[in-house]
Amino acid sequence: MRLPKTKVDIDNPTDTNGYVQTVIEYSYIQSPVDIQNHWQENITISDSSAKTSSGNSGDIDISHILHAAVCVDVTAASGTSPTLDLYLEGKDTLSGKYNTIWNPAQITGVTTVWKELTDLPYRYIRLRWVIGGTNPSFTFSCAAEVKS
Repeated sequence: MRLPKTKVDIDNPTDTNGYVQTVIEYSYIQSPVDIQNHWQENITISDSSAKTSSGNSGDIDISHILHAAVCVDVTAASGTSPTLDLYLEGKDTLSGKYNTIWNPAQITGVTTVWKELTDLPYRYIRLRWVIGGTNPSFTFSCAAEVKS
């Protein structure tokens, strides 16, 4: 790595704003940089709320995301023999059809489940849930820590 050489004009060291003027004579800094480790955000796939029937989160654009750590946090379950089946799905933009990326084991009570996903090939994902039982209710959220 070669650092740039800088020069200061001794006769006129500052500009009209009082900043020191420098001239970069040459510069070629070559250092390996993994920019994927510098950008990260959290996305909400489904807000925490009580759900009593099957549904889905709607499409979420993940076209800029390569890696995700998905967390589903179930904080309450009630009813007689309540069941919750989750499907994280990727959407084929041409056909509009969905493909299951992740389907954790059936949930029957309070729990937290995680899944790490890499090399996501989809532009859109969604979370779909199927709720069963007698008068079932599940309070859960789904979020992902993502990197690109």
